Amino acid sequence: MLRRKQEYIEYTQDAKNIANSEECLQAHSSKLESLEDSIKAQELLVPVIGGFSAGKSSLLNSFLGVDILKVGIAPETAIATELRYSSEEKIEAIKDDERVDVFGIDKLEYIKDNAQNYSYIKLYLNNQKLKEIEPIVLVDMPGFNAPISTHNKAILKYMPSGVYFIVLMSAADERVIQNTLLKELRVIKEREKDFTFCISKTEMISESDVKEIIQSAKETLEVECGYEKNIELMKHENSGDILSKILKNIDWEKIFEDIFKPSLEFSKIEMDSSINTALKTLKSSEEESNNAISVINSDIQKLQNAISGNIQANLGIYTNFISNVNSYVESILSRIENDITAQSYLLATQALKGGNIEKSINDIIVPVMQLEVERNLSGLQNAITNNIKSEISTFGFDAASIKTWANALNDVTQKSAQMSKKIMEDEFMKTMATNNPKVGLYAIIAEFVLEIFSVITEFFATKKKEEVAKEKIENEIVPSIKIQLRPKIEYFFIEQGKVLYENMLNTIKEQLEQKQKEVEEAKKLKVQNINNVEVKILALQAASGDLQRLAEKIQLKAISYNV
Repeated sequence: MLRRKQEYIEYTQDAKNIANSEECLQAHSSKLESLEDSIKAQELLVPVIGGFSAGKSSLLNSFLGVDILKVGIAPETAIATELRYSSEEKIEAIKDDERVDVFGIDKLEYIKDNAQNYSYIKLYLNNQKLKEIEPIVLVDMPGFNAPISTHNKAILKYMPSGVYFIVLMSAADERVIQNTLLKELRVIKEREKDFTFCISKTEMISESDVKEIIQSAKETLEVECGYEKNIELMKHENSGDILSKILKNIDWEKIFEDIFKPSLEFSKIEMDSSINTALKTLKSSEEESNNAISVINSDIQKLQNAISGNIQANLGIYTNFISNVNSYVESILSRIENDITAQSYLLATQALKGGNIEKSINDIIVPVMQLEVERNLSGLQNAITNNIKSEISTFGFDAASIKTWANALNDVTQKSAQMSKKIMEDEFMKTMATNNPKVGLYAIIAEFVLEIFSVITEFFATKKKEEVAKEKIENEIVPSIKIQLRPKIEYFFIEQGKVLYENMLNTIKEQLEQKQKEVEEAKKLKVQNINNVEVKILALQAASGDLQRLAEKIQLKAISYNV
């Protein structure tokens, strides 16, 4: 088990003991329980990505020491495969609706042949290598030329949830990094994640050719991704050992820390705030305590009015938000337009040769949509949080601690990889994930493919056919795609903005109600222990000190309160 994982589990268990020892903290016990469960269950997904025949399955077979994954399969049978340790060997095939079919591992080929029926599979093997790397889960990803629906399912699931990536390029098949792979690498870096780049099948070409490929890859990766690590060279006989070395050199402790540290700091802030409220009440007169409750009630009413009333009339957020929506939409559409236009000549050439232009345009749009939606929702989250923090600064009770809490909440939400999931499940992304020539964007692209040859015939005498196709992509296909996407993206952001806004208000309302409850309980406690108030104050101060010492052990940020 990772050291950080063990430390975080121990922290939540010790913090639960503190919470259960004091009345004002008992409400936090269940939250700590949930956090502990999340820490115990957390896996570190490591997708292995690359083009078709890059050697992904061969690499993983070499690492496992057994040929379990079929190599050289047709793109149509490719499906994302998670490799997991278990003493009971089996396959879990997960459908789009999350239903699970269970098979013996002898049915792996059957599942691959029916890949279109599943979203991904979990392959459980009684393998010592998989046991040794837990909680790391390697994922054999479909090649970039897999069918659109398979490729999209894998990209949408594993690009946000992967914590590190192993990237393969076949020296036997490619001399330079292909645009499709390069787009994925840019997305990885823009998500502030990392990867190791490997060149496979180096035994199949000359040493001088290998050197040329390395030099080209180094230059491309440095310019496009800021990549400065070594490029790993793999031969069939040593690839598994090299993968073992790569995995050993990754700082998994830091990766695990980045996932949970914001949540742990958030939990400590909440507990500190509850202790602070109880201490203030115990030290206050009855009149001061009643005044505090009155202020809380007033603040709760303000928030209730904001939640139940017309959003446009509250806090001025909605007006600002609407003006920002257009910029969010334009940002996404502009990025899509620029990326397609930058490759319009290649797309035109591909179309003229009968290539799968639908797949190529899909491969441009999906990563952009995923990354840009996540980025812009993150900006929207920040805007809403800042507006609400500004508003609660006018509240009378403990506004400073609530603002600190709101900051911590924002940190937690920014770490969530689910930020873009909803839009990927929206109807237009479902359309993108289906290869239906009669639906949405595919209707546009399919119509282009049918028309292009008649257009070429008409203009053949005066223009190069590639230029005709290129101009049609830029002047007709791209605007049509933007027209299709604009209302869907706009609608999503407006609806999601309302949800974010209302959820933040409701969450802060719950925090205020918790404060109200804490003050009232502290008042009762004061009455019941009228002769032992000082003893109770000392006990709460001791609990605060114990919590702080626990936090220092795992290097959480120190939050100070003046009581």
